[in-house]
Amino acid sequence: MAFLDSLKQFKLSTTREAIKGYMNSSLKYFIYARKSSEGKDRQALSIESQIRELREFAAKFSLEIIDVFEESQSAYKLGRPVFDGMMKQIEAEKANALLVWKPDRLARNALDGGRVIQAIDDNHLKEIRTPYECYKQEDNRMMLYILFGMSNDYSRQISANVKRGLRQKYARGEYPNKAPIGYINAKTGLSRNIVPDPEKADLIVKVYKLFATGNYSVMDMLKVAKEWGLTSIYGKDICKSAMYRILTSTDYYGVYRHGGEYHQGSYEPIISKTLYDQVQ
Repeated sequence: MAFLDSLKQFKLSTTREAIKGYMNSSLKYFIYARKSSEGKDRQALSIESQIRELREFAAKFSLEIIDVFEESQSAYKLGRPVFDGMMKQIEAEKANALLVWKPDRLARNALDGGRVIQAIDDNHLKEIRTPYECYKQEDNRMMLYILFGMSNDYSRQISANVKRGLRQKYARGEYPNKAPIGYINAKTGLSRNIVPDPEKADLIVKVYKLFATGNYSVMDMLKVAKEWGLTSIYGKDICKSAMYRILTSTDYYGVYRHGGEYHQGSYEPIISKTLYDQVQ
């Protein structure tokens, strides 16, 4: 309870500090907006919403915005080019403050979080501001260590949960992705898997058997597929790369590739391994 009380007090103090520091004309801000491309940040505002909210906030309190940076990439792993470029500009003193929706938009790993805090220590970064809080070198910078650490721990827990869930899917032989052409995703009992598409599965078999004769090229198969009415999962004509994927996919004889490894599926194969090998 003592920690919660201190956290509430911190929220109040940072809000007061944020209000007090709005008119600091020496601060030049970069806006940084990020949303994970991996779907882990489903509760975060979209990038467009973040930027809109932050621009409105900046206009309301006359904050000088130098540039806006946006990125669709997880902050859990290293290697965000936009973030890296922004930090280099801060280190080059192009700007000396950051405006973000939440601190975890900046970093969810120790190295990037440390880089932000180091920029504060080196006085390149004078403050990090959100619509609700303000973090500065001289007062509440320590809270950034806690927030970045909590974000990193949260991401690690999600990663562990995802991996555990995938291991369970592998053990049950469940197909973990969107169904390939010739199958449809379906719920089977308490789990989800893929089942042969009643309209396209037979066409996939015909494609394999015809190509296995050796009398047709991939381009020939595109014409045949169009004549038969075989379309992509989006209802469009099969393109050349899609036909290559069809003719080389192990999914169709019951073995799928995921996470860099092959796994035995528990779903119904629509071709034999022998036919697959003939096509290869």
